[in-house]
Amino acid sequence: MSSFAAALRLPAGPVDLTAIDPAGHPAYDGGKADAEKALAALGPELADLQERLYANHESGRRILLVLQGMDTSGKGGIVKHVVGAANPQGIRYRAFGVPTDEERQHNYLWRIRRALPPAGNIGVFDRSHYEDVLIVRVHDLVPPQVWSKRYDEINRFEKTLVDAGTTIIKVAMFVSLDEQKKRLAARLDRPHKYWKYNPTDVDERQMWPKYQEAYQVMLEKTSTVWAPWHVVPCDRKWYSRLAILELLIEALEGLNLSWPPADFDIKLEKKRLAESA
Repeated sequence: MSSFAAALRLPAGPVDLTAIDPAGHPAYDGGKADAEKALAALGPELADLQERLYANHESGRRILLVLQGMDTSGKGGIVKHVVGAANPQGIRYRAFGVPTDEERQHNYLWRIRRALPPAGNIGVFDRSHYEDVLIVRVHDLVPPQVWSKRYDEINRFEKTLVDAGTTIIKVAMFVSLDEQKKRLAARLDRPHKYWKYNPTDVDERQMWPKYQEAYQVMLEKTSTVWAPWHVVPCDRKWYSRLAILELLIEALEGLNLSWPPADFDIKLEKKRLAESA
């Protein structure tokens, strides 16, 4: 299969969001049935690679998967259907919503640092520090002179993480306005989905152009050599799930981790175990 990372990685230079087809499926020629089979087949591979990472925690390596997208883009589905294939023991999941009173008393990166995964783990951010250059910009929550400085601050922050052994996979999840409307309508038609619906979702739709502008600038200013953005079309859930699973697998394979050797005498321990009660 073609490299999803290469196909989805944002190229350097100006970003044109109108060129992104939310219903597209870059680097994949199959359909829904093929993708679902691939997801099932690749699950054990992800689990094996994740266990190797966990076993090599003393190496200091870790993975941070950042999922950033508009409402209904499928972030929760990625956590459930993709990351869910791995052992939860080695997963550190965190969803970032409205800052708490305690979080407001600190720098915006304070809560991010506290949620970073320990060595040997895969961290998953459902939304992230990028909310502080997206929603705060769209809703004028802080002055422009404040949020405009954050792009460089975030780049420096991520560079320190990468230098310390973290592989960052940043995924910008794009869903179309029409598809979002269908997904919101589906929530209103299903009583067991009411809890996922928020009346403010309709208000946010009215600010779509502002969000598109904020996303464009964010992508242009924070896609770096050490932590590039990957743009994933999300109108087809089966594609976005497969694509992000492949991104995770490619990143884990890139660590070239082998099983750590025994730090004890294997023959002696076999003998001791056989002779034990």
